[in-house]
Amino acid sequence: MYFYEELSADAEEYGRRGAEVVSIGKSGQGRDIICFGVGSGDKAIISTAGMHARECVSALVVKKQLEYALEHEPKCRQYFIPLVNPDGAEIVKEGLATGDRRKQLWKANAAGVDPNVNFDANWGTGKCNTFVAGSENYVGKKPFSEEESAVIARFTEQCGARLMLSYHTAGRELYWYFFQTRNYERDFEIAAYVEKTLKYKYKRIDGDCASAGGYKDWCVQKLGIPAFTIELGEGRHPLRAEDIAEDIALNEKLVSKLEKYI
Repeated sequence: MYFYEELSADAEEYGRRGAEVVSIGKSGQGRDIICFGVGSGDKAIISTAGMHARECVSALVVKKQLEYALEHEPKCRQYFIPLVNPDGAEIVKEGLATGDRRKQLWKANAAGVDPNVNFDANWGTGKCNTFVAGSENYVGKKPFSEEESAVIARFTEQCGARLMLSYHTAGRELYWYFFQTRNYERDFEIAAYVEKTLKYKYKRIDGDCASAGGYKDWCVQKLGIPAFTIELGEGRHPLRAEDIAEDIALNEKLVSKLEKYI
């Protein structure tokens, strides 16, 4: 897994190695949402992880991508945000320490809102979206009611993002579609490339709207940029580092390989 303590230590190390390290905002409980920037230019790719608390192991993929960027000069600006939901991750950490299975499976933030259904993109219309606070799927009182989703949205708008990756677990699936028409062929082309590059049978799921109001949904609908939710690994939540070892290796160079599309 990967928690706020590890992120704080990494911030110092990667700063020494040349990454720009900034807090793009605070979580609901006041923890920094840390972003690492590498490269230059007015166009950017964002790679994020740890949106869902029990899936914070996904941060290890983004961390590996950051290390690759530091060793190879990017052709554009690349941003890496390993832990979008640090408060929720701490709940999972406590659950692992105490054996509390409910906390181990926690997806939401500390307020019981799922940040990945709190974006302004068909908010609250998903079949699995709920309207009561809890460990998962609660959409919140309104779009961007939560610091975590508001911070990420604001940064995405301001940084010149032209493509976004959001890492989750599990199932080795690729979500890319959210009712786009004008950009359908472009986004489908990139999705097919990602599928081929990762060498998995990623499912190109065409939006039956089981869930809505996600980060990927908002990027596609409001910003008009290609955006992808990538589900890593297979197995029972919460996954461990060894469960996604193959995924870490396959995704290491993906951000740099996608530069040609922006």
